[in-house]
Amino acid sequence: MLIVVNQGRCPLADRRQPRTRPMRPTIRKKGKTGSRYVISGATPFSNQPRRIASFNGDVTSGNCLRLGFKACERYLDKNFYTNENLFSSKSFGIGTEMAVAHLRSSSITPKHVSFQSDLAKDTTLVSGGGGNSELSRSKPSESILLIGDKFDPSAWDEFVRLHEGGSPFHLMPWQRMIHETFGHQPLHIVAKSAGDRLKGILPLFLVRSRIFGRVLVSTPQAAYGGILADSDSTSYSMFQRAAEIARELDVQFLELRSFQNGLTGIPLLQKDIYVTIRTELQPDPEANMSAIPRKTRAEIREGIRHNLEFGENCIGPAEFFDVYSRSVRQLGTPVFPKRLFINGLRSFGSDCKIFSVHWNGKLVAAVWTLFYKDQVIPYFGGSIREYNRLAVNNFMYWMLMKYGCERGYKVFDFGRSKKGTGSFDFKRRWGMVMSELPYQYLLVRQQSMPDTSPLNPKFSKAIQIWQRLPLPLTQFIGPIVSKHLI
Repeated sequence: MLIVVNQGRCPLADRRQPRTRPMRPTIRKKGKTGSRYVISGATPFSNQPRRIASFNGDVTSGNCLRLGFKACERYLDKNFYTNENLFSSKSFGIGTEMAVAHLRSSSITPKHVSFQSDLAKDTTLVSGGGGNSELSRSKPSESILLIGDKFDPSAWDEFVRLHEGGSPFHLMPWQRMIHETFGHQPLHIVAKSAGDRLKGILPLFLVRSRIFGRVLVSTPQAAYGGILADSDSTSYSMFQRAAEIARELDVQFLELRSFQNGLTGIPLLQKDIYVTIRTELQPDPEANMSAIPRKTRAEIREGIRHNLEFGENCIGPAEFFDVYSRSVRQLGTPVFPKRLFINGLRSFGSDCKIFSVHWNGKLVAAVWTLFYKDQVIPYFGGSIREYNRLAVNNFMYWMLMKYGCERGYKVFDFGRSKKGTGSFDFKRRWGMVMSELPYQYLLVRQQSMPDTSPLNPKFSKAIQIWQRLPLPLTQFIGPIVSKHLI
């Protein structure tokens, strides 16, 4: 199967144009015989109808072809023509390629379709088949690059788990959780060999933020992200494609949240405000306790003396949300939607659990935790302030370490923290290994390094106001605001 799409740059691509909704695209057969079809609609910069593309179809059933193109038409209308970020014919190319990929993935897909855009002169080849949403660029490379959101999740996840730089934030369950919760547009990139062997993946989302503008992020709300590939050449090809998409969509910047998979040899900006804190788990709980600094050990024992109880999946997402929302309000941070935790539990299945701490039957702390290969990763956690005197947080994380080592896990990943924050100070008292997180940035519209940290002085007043808001109000407004955080 071969799909040919032209993607040159419109002369007006760099000019701001009125954002009017174009007319609905239509697809019609050209002539009484043959199998040539034409798409008519508005160009990105005019609402005047014109021919914008044409199809050649070779199918066993003409009715099948018409139904397929109708599905393609609806996809274009819903996912492309309503895109307010459209400024170039290259953006049109992305939309039309995804539409054709959607057509190919349906049960009414023609056996052979060639697609020719009339907007430009440069040629891009898209090849492949099956039920995946795919896009590739014809370049002198050993890899075929694909873009979309309907890749085979089992093959994707297998590649991630076999890659030394893989993380739970690269897995498809995380991508589903983010898309279902926040509605960010997935533009994942995959590299394959000519023999259809997976060579690289890049989970990537277009985030339309009212705070930071339009940005491309790998991956939103995650500690780790970025490119996983089997070779440097594949990584560079995938980065080049991501950079092209960033420019085509006119975003503020492209962010790759790399940890052990950072790109080298490319002049990208790096941010050094985040660290990740990890330690190896020994099979014997007492050996792990002995490795913890004395002061923190004393606080753990303080929690034990108060007869705190540790539970696995004893509470649901609603109870966790209540504790977590109280905790982040104290930090001046908008809380994530409750459905984030619900979607995460559903997507990750047995690899996601909620652990809780109780005192005299009352819930006082909880942590939403991921399990990945041999790693324990507490990710969203919080406690009720009035019970912190019982050392509930030290007790909770110690019991989670003990839970992990007793079940054969080898690494305890305390997650990322911003330098200079209370979370950073708390975690470094555990004597674990701190590693810099070299997040990498490609600036597009933005002229300076983006500062999305709550430590940014321009957010200080908003943080102070948020901390004083009534809890029910922050629980209502927080999920709305947090959609625009990255």
